[in-house]
Amino acid sequence: MLTIYILYSIKAGHMTYPNFLTLLLGLLFIALSRLFPNLPPNYFIGIRTPWTLEYPAIWQATHRFASKLWLAGGIFIVLSSFLCPSSINFIIFLAIVSIISVGSVYYSYRLYQKQFNDH
Repeated sequence: MLTIYILYSIKAGHMTYPNFLTLLLGLLFIALSRLFPNLPPNYFIGIRTPWTLEYPAIWQATHRFASKLWLAGGIFIVLSSFLCPSSINFIIFLAIVSIISVGSVYYSYRLYQKQFNDH
C-alpha cells in the first residue's frame, strides 16, 4: 500500500493526505516490530551493528528490546497521523523514528559494553 500511495501521489503531482503516508509508515514499523523477536542474525534487516552481527546473544536481546520500542513507536505514529495536522505530524514522525532507531542501537551498544565489562 505504501508504494501504491507514493506512486499515486507522484502521478497526481501532490500528496492529497500527507498523514496517510505516516499512517502507512507507522503500520510498517508495527509489522517490523512483530518480525524482530524471531529474526536470525543477517546483513539485510534488523539492528545491524558490528556487535549485534558478531554476538548472537546481543542480536537476540537487542531485537527483543527493539520489538517493543518499534511497536510503541509505530502505535504513536499511527495515532499522531489521526490526531495531528500534517505539519506537526511530520515533526512527531521524525522524532519517533530518531528515538526508536537511536534507542535500539544504544541499547545494543550498552549490552556489548556490559558483556566486556563483566569479564
